[in-house]
Amino acid sequence: MYKNYVITAFRNLIKNRLYSTINVLGLAIGLTVCLLIFLFVRFELSYDDWLPGADRTYRLETTFHVPGREPIVTAYSMAPLRSALEQQGVEIDHIARFTPFWISLSRDNILFNEQAVYSDPDILDFFDFTYLEGSRERALTYPTSIVLTRSLKEKYFGGAPALGETIIVDGDVPFTVDAVIEDLPDNSHFLLNIIAPISAPTFYSRDRIETRWDRGSVMTYIQLADGERPEAVTDRFNTIIETFVPEINLQGASIPGEDVIELRMVPVRDIHLFSKSGNNMKPGGNPNIVYLFTGIAFLILSIAIVNFVGLTTARYTLRNKEVALRKVLGAGRKDLIMQFLGEAGLFMSVAILIAFVLSELALPWFNNLVGLELTIQMLLTPLNTGLVIFFVALTTLAAGLYPAFFLSSVRPAATLGERGSAFLKPGLMRSAIVFFQFIITIVLIVAVTVIYQQINYAKNLDLGFESENRLVLSGIQRGPDETIYNTDTLTQQLLRHPDILTVAASQSIPSQAIRATGVFQRANGDAAESFTLSTLSVGLDFFQAFGIDPVAGRLFSRDFSTDDLTAPTTAPPKNSAAVIVNVSAARQLGFARPEVAIDQVVRQNRGDGTRYEFTIVGVVPDFKWRSALDPVQPIIFYSDRSQIVHLTLHLRGGHNNDVYAHIDEVWNGVFADQEIIRQFLSDMMQQLFLAEDTLITVLLVFAVLAMGVAGLGLFGLAAFAAQRRTREIAIRKVLGASIPDILRLLVWQFSKPVILANLIAWPIAYYAMSDWLENYAFRIDLTLLPFVFAAVIALFTAITTVSSHAFNVARSNPVLGLRYE
Repeated sequence: MYKNYVITAFRNLIKNRLYSTINVLGLAIGLTVCLLIFLFVRFELSYDDWLPGADRTYRLETTFHVPGREPIVTAYSMAPLRSALEQQGVEIDHIARFTPFWISLSRDNILFNEQAVYSDPDILDFFDFTYLEGSRERALTYPTSIVLTRSLKEKYFGGAPALGETIIVDGDVPFTVDAVIEDLPDNSHFLLNIIAPISAPTFYSRDRIETRWDRGSVMTYIQLADGERPEAVTDRFNTIIETFVPEINLQGASIPGEDVIELRMVPVRDIHLFSKSGNNMKPGGNPNIVYLFTGIAFLILSIAIVNFVGLTTARYTLRNKEVALRKVLGAGRKDLIMQFLGEAGLFMSVAILIAFVLSELALPWFNNLVGLELTIQMLLTPLNTGLVIFFVALTTLAAGLYPAFFLSSVRPAATLGERGSAFLKPGLMRSAIVFFQFIITIVLIVAVTVIYQQINYAKNLDLGFESENRLVLSGIQRGPDETIYNTDTLTQQLLRHPDILTVAASQSIPSQAIRATGVFQRANGDAAESFTLSTLSVGLDFFQAFGIDPVAGRLFSRDFSTDDLTAPTTAPPKNSAAVIVNVSAARQLGFARPEVAIDQVVRQNRGDGTRYEFTIVGVVPDFKWRSALDPVQPIIFYSDRSQIVHLTLHLRGGHNNDVYAHIDEVWNGVFADQEIIRQFLSDMMQQLFLAEDTLITVLLVFAVLAMGVAGLGLFGLAAFAAQRRTREIAIRKVLGASIPDILRLLVWQFSKPVILANLIAWPIAYYAMSDWLENYAFRIDLTLLPFVFAAVIALFTAITTVSSHAFNVARSNPVLGLRYE
């Protein structure tokens, strides 16, 4: 019996090649999308699962509540917290403190800038490292010991052994390689390429962080002992703060520590997707992208399954006599259900094989899109294989269960006397399928159109400053006095080239977030009123280099000694200087017009007790520091060259290799022990939209696939409908109906559900895209155009898909139609 079922299934598959191809191809496309997205989602959700005891591992993060400003959420915690936890008797198996730090490395006179971590030696107990050279007992045992990962070892030493070799750090400090460890997995939020002890002589901050409770200075990870509840540890945080930080001096006033410091434990496996801090070791993932991709996979697969159910049910109605005869000959309902589920399984098996091939072909493109190195082999783990098998089985049931139960309920006596199918309303079924499919495709088309419009608007938005022909040099990482001297020397020598018009020094550059803030008061205002402003140190030529003109007052100038706040460490610190504010800062300080702010004095009381008085000498426009992504920040600009880390060069148009050679020569003469990092500012601004560009591409591809799968289903349904109505159409033609009349009849049948689908799709798309646009400070207005465009595309697809069948039927000979059946 079962052999007969298999033979029948293959015969039906081969006999109905058109419908079999549509079914298999639709399912294969849906499964391909699901496999690709499954790989991505599993990878994103598996971050740090490899860490031993990951379920008991947490990062201690801090939120600082400073009066007058938004809470500061950071991945860092206070260095003394480790000893405080130990004194409170918290049951901890392992604790690791480390601080990411950019260092300059030299090997064979080749310079590199690398991100390292300064850590307690306990970090080696926290991770289950695989040692390729050296051992745990030998590593990080003295201040100039260093541990490299395999990739860094190969970068510096190639295939030669690195154990015991020397690397020069920060120009003049020799470190010895005491261990080489295997690279951490890609699905890790840790970046541990180079590990040095926290006692290293190049870690300048080590002495001043061990006793400071007013700033987060280290990343602290703890692994709780078995049985220790995280809630119990969290409950002790308040006791720790009350005991060790009774008061903190802020803005010249003493504030209870518990009012300022809030500690929390973040599970290590949640950090990649759900950490709220913006200073992780690696860029975090976006849970919304994971949700979006998962939803898209579900929707496209739903379209494919609905297609399968619709076409299968429609085609199976032609087999009602076969079912009736099987019942008469003794087949039970269970046997028939097994038969039709088996046929669905056959379709699914063929589809999954094609889907694996398509996934392998599409993976390079998908990896390039999401920036990962996913492989099909990742599915071969026991867990992933089990999930894929469960998913395929579930899809098989979803696709085959309804047709199986539907057909197994056929009554032999009623069916054997019928000419066709009398127990199905095919028109209603076809309309429901088309209606469902095009709701999804219309929503996707609207989303792609709106996102494209917004990103195009943001990219072409007037930022308020010039970004073309601006070359940014980074890599200045020295002590304050050396920074002042070296940057001044570098600037003077760079300007000797005629194609370098201006050099602007700055603490940060456009496209980067301004994280420094300060609390200010107006000298002639309410003493109790304070204002939180972003602060940015810039060179005296900063505004001229970016083409920014003042709206009131003047810009910084070398003609005024008060414009420079720079004070070498060998001299007494300055506590007054001229500053420039943007329009938003002037408004926040309470000045009705920019002109009113000129010559006004604002004061700042810093945490170390120092009081500063700043005189506003200029107001500049609200230029968009991070394009349309973020709102305009109220910024106060001052000039302190000891805080400079970037130089921006305004180059003459048509710059050539001679300029770059001059830049490299000057840099190497001043910063011989530091690697130069140079990028064009326009490229950096475009990088801000990388995630959005990726989202547009993904949505566009998925929208096309959704439209393609829906089109395949529509094509099959239209072919079936045209075939089933051959006799009706022949009679209409005999009674005088013209070809255009027949075309209108058949096309309208499938166009109605597409038009009605817009009634559901438009509100869904409007709500979703309105919510998405809220992420932008500067955004487009949501007009009717994207919705009309989506409706036209969907209707055009439906009409062109159906028209070929309709035209063939409409122009056929009525005599042949009347002989049908």
